[in-house]
Amino acid sequence: MKICLSARMVEQDAPRMPLPDFLRLAKECGYDGVGLRSWQIPVRPIREELEHLVAQVTNSGLEVCSITTDLEHLNEAVSMARCLGTRVLQVGADAGTLVTRLDQLDNDMRIGPQMHTGGVYEQIISTARELATVADARIGVIVEPANLMLAGVRHWDKDIWKPIAGRIIGCNIQSVEVGKGTSKLNLRDGSSVFYRRVPFAENEQADWPGFFASLRAIGCNGFVNVIEPVRDDMPIADLACSCAAYLRQFIPAESDKEVHP
Repeated sequence: MKICLSARMVEQDAPRMPLPDFLRLAKECGYDGVGLRSWQIPVRPIREELEHLVAQVTNSGLEVCSITTDLEHLNEAVSMARCLGTRVLQVGADAGTLVTRLDQLDNDMRIGPQMHTGGVYEQIISTARELATVADARIGVIVEPANLMLAGVRHWDKDIWKPIAGRIIGCNIQSVEVGKGTSKLNLRDGSSVFYRRVPFAENEQADWPGFFASLRAIGCNGFVNVIEPVRDDMPIADLACSCAAYLRQFIPAESDKEVHP
């Protein structure tokens, strides 16, 4: 697995952080890559713009694990993905809509939404049923533990992903405690759930070791994209670095892995 930093962390800034500064932030905090958002991609980019953006990413030494976009800007995102070697496009849409857009993708690209409360991708079973309506495995989902916790998941056993194994195209991650705080989300059944954001290391509810073990149990070894939003009580650099430092215990850097003869 590789740890990536999503530009969600910096998109609430005004003005938004320029791409070179974002790449520098991710590199200095020890990430393997980044997840780009649609606002970082030029609208109808010309060749020179694409080449300049690719050069910035290449010079940073980072990978682009995914690009988050929408159906309206999918063509631009695909063009950018081709140039960057990115193979995952996060797009919030139902499977029936996405299947009509597969002709815009390369054969080795995958597309799908992040699992989230309030819709068909709220639960693993409902997600499996939705994905079963299309045969092409290029359409999948990005799993995300916080939203699943909000939807009632508390334990990550080795079989939890079995209904969607093979359709998981990536992993986003953020840290929340459920039933605490004043933030609120509505679930698909009409009920509401409260939550609060806490640092990964201070989360008393999340079983992070169990979560990563459950992904590895099905051979899921892709990216883990940190989608924490900015916090009022912590500078962005401190937040980005603290997330990476904590998650490294579950996702060792390539240089830290033991080499056996």
